[in-house]
Amino acid sequence: MKKQIFALSTILTIVTCSMFLSCSSAHRVTFTILEPSEIDMTGYRNIAVPSTTPYKGWNYSYPLGYIPFSKGSWSDYNFRLSPYTYTTPLNTDIAKYANSLLVNALKKTNYFGNIVSGTEADFIYGAMNVKGTNPADIAKYNNVDAFVLSEISDMKYNEYINAVPAYKYINVTNPISGKNERKRVLDHYDFELKQNVDITITYLVVDSLTFRIVGSRTVSDTKTTTTELSPYTTYAPSLYTYYQGMLKNLNNNVLKALAPHKITIVETLMPNKPALKEYDDAWKAVDNYQLGGALRRFEDAWYNSRHIPAGYNAGIIYYSQGKYKEAIKILNDVYIHSGNVKVAQKITEIEIHRSNEDKAREQL
Repeated sequence: MKKQIFALSTILTIVTCSMFLSCSSAHRVTFTILEPSEIDMTGYRNIAVPSTTPYKGWNYSYPLGYIPFSKGSWSDYNFRLSPYTYTTPLNTDIAKYANSLLVNALKKTNYFGNIVSGTEADFIYGAMNVKGTNPADIAKYNNVDAFVLSEISDMKYNEYINAVPAYKYINVTNPISGKNERKRVLDHYDFELKQNVDITITYLVVDSLTFRIVGSRTVSDTKTTTTELSPYTTYAPSLYTYYQGMLKNLNNNVLKALAPHKITIVETLMPNKPALKEYDDAWKAVDNYQLGGALRRFEDAWYNSRHIPAGYNAGIIYYSQGKYKEAIKILNDVYIHSGNVKVAQKITEIEIHRSNEDKAREQL
């Protein structure tokens, strides 16, 4: 029996080790490629960013003055929680924060020449709508090609308290049998606050001469949090920080729409299977970030031995270097020789990225 247990243990160890080795031996190449903006801003390098319009339907209030329970009311639990007290309307603060994020992020792209913001942008945009003025003259005088408008188009919240019963056991005497018994009884309630928030922002790019909408994006996000409450908690946490976090995430999506940007690609190379021991150094070179040497060895292995993983990996390294023509050529050869579906899919992916990078360079 002991021998059987030992044998089983040995097998499990070997299997586990082989699994870890296969994971740890994965060879990867990480690089960046350029992607175009979703809205072509080539002719709109000088922009004005007026203040973000706050959500008009915002009303943060509780008629009874306390945050409600999901079941029952505060009188059932002898516990009250007041909503957070905002010194200024939350929808106004959120709009200001969203605008500051947008302006700062647009500046960091280094793509736009002139960015007018704040009260100056508000004034210019307002002057455009004054009867009798010539928008073209105003735009030219202020060096504004387009306006980037933003509005909090939706902003909701939901807060409620869950009362979670906590029990204890006590000893009681059974009135019929007279025996002592353990009985579960309610000891107290623990309270948790659920806060759900969601926000939607709409962005418009408007040509300053024609007032034509060049492009638009609507982005949304939602967040749910749970806060454990103590018996001494009197006020709910502010919703402001939750909205801040969501706005940061949404802002990244907007920037992708307005300016060419880089994205990170991580490609996993094919392992040396079937093993070609005389070219082991190619995979080791990848691990040592010696991609030039690895490429030469992979190409040798492909042309001399028609080793499919080596040919595939050579194509991926060319791809990582931005040499799309060379990457597609060798991968096409590998596909014709092997019929490997993965290789065909990679060729299509690389061709798409090459086309996107060409578009992005035209936008620069």
